[in-house]
Order: sequence, then C-alpha cells, then structure tokens
Amino acid sequence: MCQVSVVIPAFNRRAVVGEAIASALSQTLAPLEVVVVDDGSDDGTHKVALAYGEPVRCLRRDNGGPAAARNTGVIAARGDLVAFLDSDDAWHPHCLERLVANQRRYDLDMVFADVEVHQDGKLVARSFLAQKRVGPILTAHP
Repeated sequence: MCQVSVVIPAFNRRAVVGEAIASALSQTLAPLEVVVVDDGSDDGTHKVALAYGEPVRCLRRDNGGPAAARNTGVIAARGDLVAFLDSDDAWHPHCLERLVANQRRYDLDMVFADVEVHQDGKLVARSFLAQKRVGPILTAHP
C-alpha cells in the first residue's frame, strides 16, 4: 500500500487544530506522517501540533496564506501521496482508505472528497469543488 502524507495548513487555529490532527491519526489507513504547517500563528498553534510527537511534524513559516502553507507542506512531505486537511476540519475514519482505494483503482492523478458540510445535523454549505467544475479549476490554476 502506498504511504500518505497529510498536510494541514494552519493560521491561529490553536482551538481546533488538535481535532484535525486527531482525525488524521485515527484513519483506518494510517498516514506515514502528518505535516502541520504553522503559517505565522501567534496563538500557540505550533505547540498543539508539537505535543503529538511522531508521526506529526510541525513546520513554521512567515504568514503567506493557506496556498503557500500547503506548498510548504508538499515540499516537506515524504509520502507517495499527499492529502490536504484544513485545520478546522475533521475526517471520517475511513476517508484516506477510500480516497486511496479510488486513486489506485482508477489510476488517478488526483482525488478529492466532495462532501456536504453539516453542523448540528443541518446543511451549512456545499464544498467549493461541488459548486464548480473541477476541470476548469485545474486548468486555470496549473
């Protein structure tokens, strides 16, 4: 089975980043590593990440926004595949297993989870990619 690096960009997310990390570590397909990229936080976000120890790594950088933080994480990642998890999100325990299974089954270059986001059982919003066609997004942002 391939090895997955989970990249979590975070800016001032001390209150929620632990839940994201815990959900990554609770996957039925265990990640090789979880790379938290602290994007210039001043609230102790990095301390929460560092408290987990291996396989969680925390990289610190000057604030450059979530895209720059993701890129920093990709460069540092050691896995065969990279999965992005936002610092205020949590995954279902089978998320990585299912994504990787579909990636391998269909020999895909990219997979993503298109889910509805619920809070207290009510629909909050559809994911960004659910609202747009993926092809134009990828070709417009190579």
